[in-house]
Formats: sequence, C-alpha cells, structure tokens
Amino acid sequence: MFLDNIFSFLCGYFLKKGLDRVGISLSSLYQRYSWRKANQAWSKYESLLSKIKLVQSGWKDGAFSEDYVCVKLEDSFEIPQDIAIRLREPYRAKWESEHLKNNQQVGVSFIDPHRVSDEIGATSHQLFIRAKTFSYFDFLATNRILFLGLPEEQDFLRQRIGKQDYLHPVREFANPLSVGLSCFCENGCYLVLTHRTELPSSGGHWLPNSIFNAVGEMANSQDARCTDNGHPIISPWNTAKRGLQEEMGWKYLDIVRTSPVLHSFVWDQRDFDYKFFGYVVTSLSQGDIKRRWENAPDHESKSIEFVETRTLSQCRQVIRRILKEKNIWASEAIFCTIHSLLHLRKLRPRDLENLLSSIVALHTEKENK
Repeated sequence: MFLDNIFSFLCGYFLKKGLDRVGISLSSLYQRYSWRKANQAWSKYESLLSKIKLVQSGWKDGAFSEDYVCVKLEDSFEIPQDIAIRLREPYRAKWESEHLKNNQQVGVSFIDPHRVSDEIGATSHQLFIRAKTFSYFDFLATNRILFLGLPEEQDFLRQRIGKQDYLHPVREFANPLSVGLSCFCENGCYLVLTHRTELPSSGGHWLPNSIFNAVGEMANSQDARCTDNGHPIISPWNTAKRGLQEEMGWKYLDIVRTSPVLHSFVWDQRDFDYKFFGYVVTSLSQGDIKRRWENAPDHESKSIEFVETRTLSQCRQVIRRILKEKNIWASEAIFCTIHSLLHLRKLRPRDLENLLSSIVALHTEKENK
C-alpha cells in the first residue's frame, strides 16, 4: 500500500509537471501566433496611421530580451563640414536662445538583425546595433532639419541620403536611438497619455500640442549595462527606466517594482531615426502618477491624461479615438499605443483589423461621393 501511494504520488507529480510544460508551450505558441497576426493587420494600414516603419518585433513571445539585443557604442559622429557650415552654425544662436542643450546622445551607424540559433524553443535571433555618440545640435542640423527645415535645406540634405532604407543608416546623419513607452497604471486599468508642450527647451520643437506616449527618451552613454573590449553596451531598458525617472518623476522603488517590456524596433520615415517601443504596467494610482509627473525633473508635456483600458470595449474606443484624432496624435503614440494594447492582449488582432478596415471603407465611400 505504501509503495502504491508513492507510485501514485510520483505519477501525479510528473503528470502535472508535464501538463504545465505543455500549457506553457501552447500559451507561448498562441502568443507568437497572435503577435504575428497583429503585425500583419498593422502592415495593411500603417501608411494610413503612422510614418513609423516596423523593423523588427521581439522574438520571444513578441518581446525583446536584453540578452539578444546588443547596442555597441564604438565611435563618435563627425558632422560633414559643409552641413555644419550651412545648417548647424547659422542655427546655433537660435537653439541656444531657446535654451536647448548640446548634450551627447547615442545614434545608430549600423544595424544587423541576424539568426543565432536553429534550436526549437531557443531565442533564434539577435539584434545587433553599432552605435556612435553625437552632439544634439548635430542631430538638429541633420535628421531634424530633414523633416522640419526649409525646402532648400531639405533638398540639400536629401542629396546626402542615398538609399532610403532602415538597414542603411545615413552615414552623414546623427540617426538617434530612443525608447518610447506606453504606461498603464492601476495594474493596467488606465493608459497614461501626455500632451506635448510648446516650449522648444522642453521638446516643443517636435510636434507641439500633440498627444504622446508617457515616455520618449533618447539613449545616451550613461545607459550602458556593461562593456565589451572597452566598448560600452547600451541598454534600451536602462534608457526606458531613465525616461520614467526624468520625464514621469518615478522614484527608485517605482521602477524596481516593474519591468519595461520592449516589443518593437522601428524606423521613423520622417527623419530617419530609430526607436524601441514598449510599455510598463504599474500598480500606482492615477493620483500617484500625476503627483510624480508634476515633480518630474524633465518636463516635456504640459498636461497628462488617463484613459480607461479595463475592458475590450474601452480599448476599442481608444482605437476609434486615434482614428478620429490622428492629426493630433504623434506617430510615436499611435504605433506604441496600438502595439502595446495588442501585446497585453487587451486588444485582439481581429479587433484592430475590423476597426481599421471599417474606417478605410468609410473614407473610400466619402471620396467616391
């Protein structure tokens, strides 16, 4: 009897372990399938909604792992002399009068998403980025003027571009690397949105008064997590955490209690810069978030808003609002909000497909009348 009981216990234990493993595998397969369907739905309508081009989704259940993203800081950017003379120096006094700081940031000089394993269940790819430091005014004189400059200035810069492709960063440009985060508070019940200020010194030179993500932070050398042969390895996750602290006023314990999830690496087709997008979910209340934001050291927004995302119906309403107000939503916020809702399974791929196809049909009907 005793041996029978031991045998039954062992059989039950290992059967449960086996079923748990099967359940985890099926859940992972479903997550990958859902994320693939979501990206397919997005790709049909991305030109309608945003100027953001998806370069790579995360490989493990739609999210990136820090072990498989390597941003290696190898050199520094030197702006071509003719661009400096024609565009940077004439604007320098204006930028300084607007209290812009010529700080050192991190940009992209080379990108290579490549396969590292053929084993089933293993993370199969790595995103390798060769990075460089640059001065903020060099970025304004290249990537930013390409989008916001006078027509003759834009034409001058376009002559330097060559092939317009995310796999070929423009050598003569700064090509900044940044991280954008959607923030969900009260354990995911509310999406936090910000409204960009008009002040140039606080980010208002880029789409002032527009709706943005909670966090949009450029990478810099202090975001390194280790070194490789003397070269700093920049962590986008460290950039995300610094953004939460500087732009949202989060405290050390707030950041420790949650982990940013990065799900997308993208290329901005307007000014050729690169971004990681993701989200963070916190138990902090709306009041906690607002108080911290009011005391944040680096204010880039003039107001903050909370949008309910408890139910599928409320998340669908967020998409409807984006479609209705897309002229005042930054492309960054459109992309990051939609993909974060999908990754959190607050929105299903078919919901996105149905909403987007209906709005396209309505738009086509109006044009034909």
